[in-house]
Amino acid sequence: MAAARRATFGQFDYDLVHHYSVGFKSTSFSYSVAMPDGFLIVQDASLIVAAFDAVQIAGGLAEPLRDLRNELSFIEPTKYRGMGRAPLEPYLGSIIERLRERGEDVSNLTARKRFAEFVGEDNGPLIPDLETGRKLISLLDKSALWEIIGVSQESLEPTANTLGFDLGWWGSEFYSLIADCAVAPHWHGPPFERLRELAQHLRSLNENVLFPGAANALEFLSYYEGQDWAETDNFVPVRIEGVISD
Repeated sequence: MAAARRATFGQFDYDLVHHYSVGFKSTSFSYSVAMPDGFLIVQDASLIVAAFDAVQIAGGLAEPLRDLRNELSFIEPTKYRGMGRAPLEPYLGSIIERLRERGEDVSNLTARKRFAEFVGEDNGPLIPDLETGRKLISLLDKSALWEIIGVSQESLEPTANTLGFDLGWWGSEFYSLIADCAVAPHWHGPPFERLRELAQHLRSLNENVLFPGAANALEFLSYYEGQDWAETDNFVPVRIEGVISD
């Protein structure tokens, strides 16, 4: 993401919720059997939305928040099933100590440390296989508040398990334009005067608050990239797969 970020709504810290060292018409599909490129462990959207809303209200931004929710009333943000839900990241000692020094959240350390042991501290949140994902989610403090999703950028053909298509970064923090426009606009949310226009371009979102096809995601991207309030980067459609719990 571009180095300079502007928060239209109040600043908001995830993990609740992010710590990174240093993403129209419905179409009928014939399903494929393409496997995901990897997996993410993500928080339930209700946590993301509740934390974001609380920060806005505490910061005196209840009215802009109400405007956002009213103009996008056809979306239920807590039903968002995409990748922009603070994916679990691998942490080892060095980053944990830096986060502690800054007073930031260092919850779920058992799972984070084991994650780093499996894939390395610099891997980012992408989990290579479902078996590893299931081992890690079992180590979370409150695993019922998280879920595993499959993610793919290589194959965009929907499968029987496809929840929809997100749009944003592949890799790193898996930043989502859907999340940042309509669910919890932390970095580059739309200004009030553009909300109604934005709503028209999000009308194709499905019950999982995802685009029904990659073509819908690219159509939205074409609109989004022309906005002066938008983030600029190399955004791609990402297929989101539901995972059946053990």
